[in-house]
Amino acid sequence: MANSLEVRTPYLDYRLVEFSVNLPLQFKINNGTQKYLMKKLLERYIPHDLVYRTKWGFPAPVGDWLYKDLRYMIDKWLSRDMILNAGILDDLFVRKVLKEFLAGKKYHHKRVWSMIIFQMWYYKYMDKNGG
Repeated sequence: MANSLEVRTPYLDYRLVEFSVNLPLQFKINNGTQKYLMKKLLERYIPHDLVYRTKWGFPAPVGDWLYKDLRYMIDKWLSRDMILNAGILDDLFVRKVLKEFLAGKKYHHKRVWSMIIFQMWYYKYMDKNGG
């Protein structure tokens, strides 16, 4: 987990691991509910809807970052010169997506971020001139 957010540390205590490994299966999964025993315990302290909500991650505010602090990455990696030099991405498409993203009409943050990361990868590993 060198490059991620780790939030499971309390569950890695060896005593808790040993306890949970030795639990009968019906305490782990009961009528399709995983982590059954833990959820039954949490019902005492946390609202039912929170205990049984669907799993979701930790979304990073990439769109906000790209509008503000990381705007320089758009200007550098998605500049017309960089796009045309690499010759992989369609410059007209990139301009269209950026125009919509920067105007706030469409929230293309994932697409913009993916194009930036691709360009960075390309110039690091594929470009013989080093970008």
